[in-house]
Amino acid sequence: MAAMVVAALLLLLAFRLTAAETLRDTLAQKIATMTQADALKAADSVGVPFVGPLFTASYAALTLFLAAMASFLAAGTGVLTLRRVGQFGLITLILALALGSTFHAANRFNALIGTADVAASLAAAWMVMLLCEERVLGVRGRQVVIAGIAAILALGCAKGLMQKFIEFPDTIQMVKEHPDEVLRSNGINPDDAAQKALFMARLNSAEVSGYGALSNVFATQLIAGIALLTGLLAAGILLLKPPPQPAATPPPRAGRTAKSPPNEIPLYVMALVVVGIVLAVNFAVLAMTASKGGIVAAVIAVLAIVPGIYFRKQLAARRKLLIALAAAASVLLPALVIAWGVTHHGLPTRSLLYRWHYWTATAPMIENQPLWGVGFNNFGDYYLRYKLPSSPEDVRDPHSFFIRLAAEAGVPATLAVAALLLWTLQGAWRRKPESEVNAGRASPGLGLPLVWGAIAAIAWVPVHFLAESPNEYTVIITVFFAAMAWAVYAAVMVLCDALQIAATRALVLAAVSGALAMLLYDQVNMALVTGPVAMLFWMMLALGEATAGATAAQVKSENRKSKIYLLAPIPLIFLALSFGTTILLALPLAQDAFAWDPAPQENAYIRQMRAGNAAKAKESLDAAVERSPNNIELRLQRIVLLRDALHQPVAAEIREVLTMDHANASLRVMLALPDSDLPSAERLAALQEALQFDQQLPPGEAKHLPPEQLRQVEATIARLKPQP
Repeated sequence: MAAMVVAALLLLLAFRLTAAETLRDTLAQKIATMTQADALKAADSVGVPFVGPLFTASYAALTLFLAAMASFLAAGTGVLTLRRVGQFGLITLILALALGSTFHAANRFNALIGTADVAASLAAAWMVMLLCEERVLGVRGRQVVIAGIAAILALGCAKGLMQKFIEFPDTIQMVKEHPDEVLRSNGINPDDAAQKALFMARLNSAEVSGYGALSNVFATQLIAGIALLTGLLAAGILLLKPPPQPAATPPPRAGRTAKSPPNEIPLYVMALVVVGIVLAVNFAVLAMTASKGGIVAAVIAVLAIVPGIYFRKQLAARRKLLIALAAAASVLLPALVIAWGVTHHGLPTRSLLYRWHYWTATAPMIENQPLWGVGFNNFGDYYLRYKLPSSPEDVRDPHSFFIRLAAEAGVPATLAVAALLLWTLQGAWRRKPESEVNAGRASPGLGLPLVWGAIAAIAWVPVHFLAESPNEYTVIITVFFAAMAWAVYAAVMVLCDALQIAATRALVLAAVSGALAMLLYDQVNMALVTGPVAMLFWMMLALGEATAGATAAQVKSENRKSKIYLLAPIPLIFLALSFGTTILLALPLAQDAFAWDPAPQENAYIRQMRAGNAAKAKESLDAAVERSPNNIELRLQRIVLLRDALHQPVAAEIREVLTMDHANASLRVMLALPDSDLPSAERLAALQEALQFDQQLPPGEAKHLPPEQLRQVEATIARLKPQP
C-alpha cells in the first residue's frame, strides 16, 4: 500500500511538471480565442484543455487524500512520533494562516487557489517524510523517490530540446507568415507596440521553458535534476558495494579446463553512463534557458555535493559548525545585498536592478498589511500602486521567496514557513548511529520498483493529455517521452542497487543541497511559493527529514503516548481537507458555479457583447469586478463599455483606475486622451503626469510612448491648458 501511495504521488508530480502552468487566461486572451462565433461554440462544447484552477483544486484534493492514507499507514508502524506530530502542527498553522489571508484578500478566489496549491506541496512533503522512513519503505523508498524525480525532470529536458530545435523555429516562421494571428492567440494586441516587442524579444531569444511558461521557473527544476544526478554520479564512483567473494570451488578434473566468465560490461556501469549522459543534457538545457542565476545556483550545488560525498565523514563530524555557518550566511548575504541596494540606490546588473525595484515597491505593501498580506496570487493587482515610474516591468510576483510570502500571506505565515524549513533542514543533518542507519527494513529486489515505475510511466500518458490535446504528433512524442523517462528511472534504480547503504544517505543530502540551491535561486526568482516546482522543492527537502526519524529507544518511549492521544486526528484532518477541497472548490469549479470565481462572469460578458446586448454585458462585467475589484484590465473594459457602448459617465471609474496605477504613462494616455466626462483639469493633470512618467523610463525601453502618441498628448495638453 505504501508503494502505491508513493507511485501515485510521483504521478501527480509528473502531471504538475509537464502541464502548462496558468492561473487564468486574461480577458484579452479569452476575447482573442472567441473572435468567431464558431470558436465560441467549440469552446463551450469541447473545452480547450489547460491547467487552471480546476486542476489545482483537483490535485490538491488528491494529494491531501494520499496524505491521509500515508498517515494511516505511518500510525501503524510507529513513524508518527511526537516530532512528526509537531511538524504536522506547523503545517496546519501555515494553512490556517493562509486561509485567514484568503478571507482578507480582495480577490478571494485567486488567494484560495494559491492556498490549495501550498496545501498540496506541504502534503506531498509530509508523505515523503513518513513513507521514506526506515520502518516503512526505508532505503528503497528514498531510492524510488530519487529515481522518480530524476525521470520526471528528464521529461522537461526532452521538451526543452524539442522547443529549441523544432518548436521555436516553427513559431518564428508562423509569425513571419501570420503575425496578427499568432499575437492574438497569445493574448497580445497587435496594435500594442510594447507587448508585441516583449513577445518577439522572448521568442527570438529562444529561451527554453520546458512544459512551463517561463524559462527561469524551468531553470529552477533543472537545478533539482542536476543536484540529484551529480550525487548519483559521485556516489556511483565512490560508494559501490564491494564485489562478492567467490565461493571456494574444487579444482577441475583432469582433462577439463576452467571456464572464464563472459566478458560483459556490468549493468551498473551502463547505468552510470546513462546517468552521466542525462546530467550533461540537464546542464545543456539549463544553459538554453539563459538563466544566469539558475546556472550559478546549479554550480554552487555541484560544488557542495561532490566534496560532501567524498568527505562525508569529516563533514558529518563538523555538521553543527556547518549548520551555523549556513545559517549565518543566510542572514548575512541578504543583509549585504540590502546594504548595497540602499547605499547605491540599486543593484549592479540590469536584472538585479529590476529585482531591487520589485522589492522596494513591495516593502510598503507589506507594511500596510503585515498580518494577513494581500492574499496569494494577488500581488500583481497591488504592485502598480507602489511601483516606481522608472521601473519598466509590471510583474505579478516580487521574484523572492520570502518577500512574496510576506506580501501575500503575511509576516506570521512567513515565519511559520521559515520555521518548517529550518526544522526540516535540522532533520536532514541529524546523525543516527550507524547501527540504526543500517538496521532498516531489508530492501526488496528491483523487480517490483521497476514494475511500479512502468505502470506510472504508462499512466502518465493519458493523464498528460488532460493538459495537452492529443493528436497524431503529440501521442507519438508523449509515448516516446514516457519510455525515455522509464529508462532513466530504471538506470537510477540499477545504480542505487549497486551502491552501499550509506550511499542513499549521501544521495538524500544531495537532494537537500539541491533544494537549498533552488531556494537560493528563488531569492531572485518566482518558482517555489506556488506552482508546480513548489511541490518538487518540498519533496526534495523532505527526503532529508525522512532520514531523521527516531532511534529505537525514542520510538519505544514516544510511540505509545503518541499513538493513543495524538495520531487519530491527523489522517482524519487530511481526509476532511481533501473532501472539503473536492466538495467546496473542485466540484463547483467543474460546473462554473463557484461563488468567488470571476471567470464565469467574464465569459458571460464576452458572450453578451458578441450578441450586442451591452446592458446585460455590463451586469456580468460588474459581477466580475465585484469578485476581482483590483483587476485593472476588468475596470478598463468597463470604462470602454460605459463610454463607447452605453454612453454613460466614466469619470468616477477613471479616477478609481488612476489610484490603482501610480507608475504607467500608457494607462494615463489611454484614459485621459479620449474625450469623456472627466473634467479638463483632471485630464490635463493625467496627461502631464504621463509625460513625466515616460521621461523617467530608461532609454531604449519598449514601454516609451511612440512618437505619434507623444504628439497627440502634447497637442491635447496645449488644447486643455487654460488660456491666459
